[in-house]
Amino acid sequence: MNRNLIMLSIFFVISIISILLLGIKIKHYTAGIRGFVAEQGIWAKHQKEAAIALTQYAHSDDELYYTNYQDHLGFIESSIAAQKELDRPKPDLTKVYKNLMANESGSKINEQNMADVYGCLITRNVPFKAVLGSHPFNKAFQERKQAEDLFEQLQSVATQLHGFISRGQLNEAREDSLVSQIYQLDQQITPHEKKFMFQMDRAANLLEGNFFNILSIIGILVALLVIAAIVKLFFDMKRWKRSVVSSLDQFRLLFENSTEAILLTTPEGEIKAVNFSACQLFS
Repeated sequence: MNRNLIMLSIFFVISIISILLLGIKIKHYTAGIRGFVAEQGIWAKHQKEAAIALTQYAHSDDELYYTNYQDHLGFIESSIAAQKELDRPKPDLTKVYKNLMANESGSKINEQNMADVYGCLITRNVPFKAVLGSHPFNKAFQERKQAEDLFEQLQSVATQLHGFISRGQLNEAREDSLVSQIYQLDQQITPHEKKFMFQMDRAANLLEGNFFNILSIIGILVALLVIAAIVKLFFDMKRWKRSVVSSLDQFRLLFENSTEAILLTTPEGEIKAVNFSACQLFS
């Protein structure tokens, strides 16, 4: 019985520790996924502002708008650089942390969480990736890659626009064509940004849902084992009680019917009980 209780206690402690460690890890990964969602929101904001600045630049020829476009470009280029570094077999995390959420020092996003979840769900061969939500996470970054490809085309249009304006060659036809391209590319990028955030939200929900399911299964197993242990302890106590009663009955029969004189005394010599044979001997 003692051995079974010890084994059950060890299993219970291991289960509690495993749940706590798993909970910490899931929270860590979920925070990383939410970090990418927040970063994508900032990415989309800068992309929109960059497209607006280019349109204003085309209409006004004012270099201030082109400078404004380049300012917005900085965050997006840093974000892309961070992702490319993360895709390396051995990424330089110093560069990654520097480029993730660049120029957003007021953000509460933890770049380490973002880097860890990206490595776990995309670049590293981690068991149970599907349980951790790798499928929607990968789909999200496929959408992100398409958005980045379109943004490179937007940069190409910006370079053409800047070249025409710098050389004084921007006529009305070219302006209309370039502005139209800027608008179309902006409209094409937006759905990919929305799909990215949708898939990342799915990944986070899948991660949290799977954790809840695992937690429920472990909880049920622990509850069943505790119930089984209580039932076993109950029947063991009943057997022990029957054994004690049987032993007492045997002792009583031996004590009362023995032909030898038996005296039960305390360590101090006080007689507590005597059997029949003892009574005859001392009478």
